[in-house]
Amino acid sequence: MNPRLHPLLSKIAAVGCAAMTVASLSVIAVQRAEHRPGRTVNVAAGSGTGNGSYGAGSSGGGSAGGSDVNGGSGPATAGGSTAAGGTGGGTTGPAGSTSRGGATSGALSDGATGGGGGGGGCSDANANEGIYCDHIVVGGTTVLSGPLAVYGEGGLKGGQAWITYYNKVLAPQRHLRAIKLVYYDDSDDPNKTLQFTQRMVEVDHVLMLTGVTSPGAIKQYLEAKNVPLIGDIGLSPLSYQSPMIFPTAIAQVNTFPLRVKFAQEDYKIKSFAVIQDVLPGVDDSPFKVAWQKAAADFGVKETDYERIDSAGNSCDQQFLSAVNTHPDYIFMPTASTSFLACIRSMRSQQVKPGGHSPTDPNLLGISGGSNLQIEVDQCGDLCKGQYSAGSPFADPQVIGTPGAKLYLQNMQQYASGVEVSQFIALNYYHAGWVIYNLFKNAGIENNLSRPNIIRAANQFGPFETGFGNSIQWTAQLPRIPSLCMFRVKDDGSHWVFGTQRECLNPSQATT
Repeated sequence: MNPRLHPLLSKIAAVGCAAMTVASLSVIAVQRAEHRPGRTVNVAAGSGTGNGSYGAGSSGGGSAGGSDVNGGSGPATAGGSTAAGGTGGGTTGPAGSTSRGGATSGALSDGATGGGGGGGGCSDANANEGIYCDHIVVGGTTVLSGPLAVYGEGGLKGGQAWITYYNKVLAPQRHLRAIKLVYYDDSDDPNKTLQFTQRMVEVDHVLMLTGVTSPGAIKQYLEAKNVPLIGDIGLSPLSYQSPMIFPTAIAQVNTFPLRVKFAQEDYKIKSFAVIQDVLPGVDDSPFKVAWQKAAADFGVKETDYERIDSAGNSCDQQFLSAVNTHPDYIFMPTASTSFLACIRSMRSQQVKPGGHSPTDPNLLGISGGSNLQIEVDQCGDLCKGQYSAGSPFADPQVIGTPGAKLYLQNMQQYASGVEVSQFIALNYYHAGWVIYNLFKNAGIENNLSRPNIIRAANQFGPFETGFGNSIQWTAQLPRIPSLCMFRVKDDGSHWVFGTQRECLNPSQATT
């Protein structure tokens, strides 16, 4: 390696392989003092030999090259590890490469190819769409620096856990192509999201996207190029309004009436105020409409609506405005940074829920946060007994399904240190499982193309994922995969998930 490149590569917070599931990864903020570089993982499918096939053609009995998981820490290297194509005349994809991108890090393709057999011929190879006989190329953007980085890392490692398992176990067993990821750190800048998406489609030639931080910024581009985005967690209302975007979770606007329902059931509230966190580049007018509709549907009054940046570290003005309207309940931000900023404002203004506040005895309860342990630890007694913003997923440590058990096993093995109940990490692990089943159920594993993927996705489900959520996609817009979520309550030491999936009446949904 050129020694002059080493310092630069050492700064790239990358993990060599995460595919099919990763990309959006972090779309909400958490308080963060610094960005820790991620581990470098080079993944190829299993090293065993066999007469497996890629696509329609069979291999000539060649061995799948490549190495096992290298979980050690250290700088990311250009190219990672690439499997030998075998001796059966198959096409071997290009070696992994590092593309410079973003303010602080570039795109690192994991270099993972292989798949458990030789590189036999296939009928659907199309380099312009990232389809090779031994691997496919997918892409996305994420956030690996700044206050959003902890979510980005958590989601990235969730994606790593799935793709490592897929490339090491499922691909060799089923003689499937491995997955190769190209991703860029867009620093949660919508302009960079668009710039890098254009590069992934026109230069990196990805088959599809698996998530980005700002789907609204690339909606028109995806539609013009007919490139599908599958796996987006859907924190932008525009994620549900595009024929090219297939989100995996309940729309955030449809969680609002459920949150009002929970507050009304527990506290008999007659009024509420909202401090809504908003990501860069997101139009929050649909949020305002959804909160107003929720108030009308449940017969309560919305006293105030305040906007705060998801990464905002001061909530004094927003909290003071909200509390001065004397609501029974305050819906706080989801993002940890802005949520904890509002908690600090509560303390400084001596406001305490439960009718114990000398400055606002009307306040019965609050709701906010994203199920991270740091929120419970820092919020303390102010949050005990209060709800977070909820989760589209059941607690994987409790649900006991085969998929959840495998998730816990893979996270322990390949992504230790990640909070397994974090819904960002859960989404980008389970999105890989969803896409795997999308291809398998449609019978297109050996007949891949962007049009075939879009056609299959437009008639997918209902699909019970095994993570507590069900997904259904159709061609009709808005595309609503689910109207269900789980309550999550602070018991004073941890976030505790409800065991029942609670669903919104379709008539109460915001479309």
